[in-house]
Amino acid sequence: SLVKHKINTAWNYPESAQKARLYGSLALQFSILRTGIINHLRLLRSSGNSELDDEAMRAIAVSAPFPPLPDHLHFSCLNIFATFEYRIEHE
Repeated sequence: SLVKHKINTAWNYPESAQKARLYGSLALQFSILRTGIINHLRLLRSSGNSELDDEAMRAIAVSAPFPPLPDHLHFSCLNIFATFEYRIEHE
């Protein structure tokens, strides 16, 4: 989807976190309003590292606005639950 693509394009694995070999997964929730603006971005489950959590939240924030919701959808917002996983590849 376009939403996922925009977020993935903005999302980075912070270089300092990679060097420190930090990893983990986190869960976020946010809403996309009819206009495409995000609302109520919040962390549901932390990765255990604020640098990783902050980067995932930043990626969502800078990806907005998204396209407006289609007229045929009769609700005021679209609630999104997203997970982000930071992994260290074994060498």
